[in-house]
Amino acid sequence: MKIRTLVDEAISRLSPKEQYDWDALKNGDSDPIDTLDAWNPEHRLAVRRALAEYAVSRNDAREVLREIISWSPRIGALLACVVAREALRYVPHGEHVQRHAIEASERWARGECTAGVRRTYAHAAYAASTYDSSDAVFATDAAFNAALAPDSPQRAADVAFDVAAAVCSAHCDADFGEVLSSLCVVIAESLREGSVGEWIG
Repeated sequence: MKIRTLVDEAISRLSPKEQYDWDALKNGDSDPIDTLDAWNPEHRLAVRRALAEYAVSRNDAREVLREIISWSPRIGALLACVVAREALRYVPHGEHVQRHAIEASERWARGECTAGVRRTYAHAAYAASTYDSSDAVFATDAAFNAALAPDSPQRAADVAFDVAAAVCSAHCDADFGEVLSSLCVVIAESLREGSVGEWIG
C-alpha cells in the first residue's frame, strides 16, 4: 500500500474539519511537507503515526525508505540520515566527512541549504571512501547515499543496504536480513519520539 493512501486513511479518522483543512493543503505532486507550517497538531500526529506504523509493519528498511521518500523527499531524506548515522561508529576516529554529508542532507530537508551544497558534501564523502576496512567503506557509502537520497528513491534504499552491510562486515555473526528489519524499528522510533518526529511536531 502506498504511503499516500496510508496517510489519507490516518487523516480520515480525524474530525471532518481537520479532514477539510488537510484536503485544502494538498498541492498536486509537490512534497506534502512543504505545507508543514499549516498542519495542526492532529495532522502532525496522524502523519507521524501512519509513517511509524508503516515502518514497523515491514521487515526491510530499503523498502521503507524508498516508499517514504517517494511520498515526501524531505521526510525521507531525514529518515535516510537517521539510518546512515547508525553506521558512523564504523568510520575511523577523526574522520568527519561522512557526518558532514549527512548533516548537509538534514539541512537541505529543513530548508537550510541548497541541493547543490548537499551534493557537494555527498561527493566529498564518496572521494573519502578509500579505507582498508569494508565496514568503514560501507559506512561512507551510506553517508554518500544519504546526501543524494532526495535525488533518487533508490539512493535512499541504498542507505539501508550500506548500513546493513557495514554491520555485517564488522560483526561476522550479524544477519543481513535481521539488520534491515531492525532498521525499520530505528525509523519508526525516530518518527515517534526521535529527531524526525520532533521536527514534524
